[in-house]
Amino acid sequence: ASSAARAGVDDGSQAAKAQALKMPVDLIVRAVRDGGSGGGRSVVMQTWDFAGDDLYYNMAHVFISTFGVYCLVLDLSSWREREVPDADRAASLDFWLSAVFVHAPDARLVIVGSHADAIPEDQRAAAYQRVSDHLHERLDRMPSLFARLRGNEEDQLLFFPVDNSRSTEQGQQGVDRLRAALNGLALEAAERMQRIPTRWAHFFHELGRAGGAPRERPFRTLQECRRLGEEFGLTEASGELEPCLALFHGLGQLLYFKGSPAVVLDPQWLLDAMAEVVGCPRVLANQPPPLTAALFSGGELDKGLLAHLWRGERFAGHAATLEAFLEHFDLLVPALSDGAPSRWLVPSRLPRCGGGPPMGGGGV
Repeated sequence: ASSAARAGVDDGSQAAKAQALKMPVDLIVRAVRDGGSGGGRSVVMQTWDFAGDDLYYNMAHVFISTFGVYCLVLDLSSWREREVPDADRAASLDFWLSAVFVHAPDARLVIVGSHADAIPEDQRAAAYQRVSDHLHERLDRMPSLFARLRGNEEDQLLFFPVDNSRSTEQGQQGVDRLRAALNGLALEAAERMQRIPTRWAHFFHELGRAGGAPRERPFRTLQECRRLGEEFGLTEASGELEPCLALFHGLGQLLYFKGSPAVVLDPQWLLDAMAEVVGCPRVLANQPPPLTAALFSGGELDKGLLAHLWRGERFAGHAATLEAFLEHFDLLVPALSDGAPSRWLVPSRLPRCGGGPPMGGGGV
């Protein structure tokens, strides 16, 4: 998912605007300048890479933001000889379309078909039409989302076929058309945004600097946010702090939820920590069999195993905060104990009703 962030600032000084809008981001895709309707103004996009497999479904609502531009990526190679996708892929497509429809009512959508080069050239037109027809059938059930889809007008398709190798002129054109569509949607989103008060923009900028760089300390406690907010007049009495944090959450620049233990300045950090737990079987092959057996068969996660999952340097020293976040979103459920939990239940690893395996199948 990508979230476009650009805003007008209530201050006539160009220097003040430049300072107020200097926002830390993970990855600057590009600054877009539109010489026509965009009036030469720029948009900066921050991208998050989110897995589509079904075991990650219960994380989706945490990261879908109001002002996002979402790219739903389909593997076209699976459509080479199929009239319709298999049941797992169809269910995954329906889930992600529904997730954007429900959690991001103002967001825009682009659908991308990857691995176009895996389909023989003489079969592509028919395969592309099958995919487009299937998408049309799905989106007809969600007319408001359909209206927010940016289609591929040049090819008269609902998606953008992409040849990742870009080994041919046609492959390069596919990438260029996708880039132009994303740039256009980002500029449109920027035009619709409310103007950000200068004090809010300065507060956000300083929040990223106070207490260390986001890469070194990727969150701020609510108490730290309140103290810093007072310096910019964002007091509890003024009632501005919460709307300010909510706005930058909607822009995808941070994560703020009522009742959560902190404000996350590096959303990818929290996403990766959650994914380590939800997708944990991949990295626990060498751990003690009794502990891994309890996790794989009954969804029980021991504190020692959790420490192994978060052994990376970027998670060091932040285990308590991460545990609190995962408990807040019910990705970890503390087992009954008299003190601090030493074991958790992982809902995504619990056996399914009827004795089926835990989630973890295919996805978009």
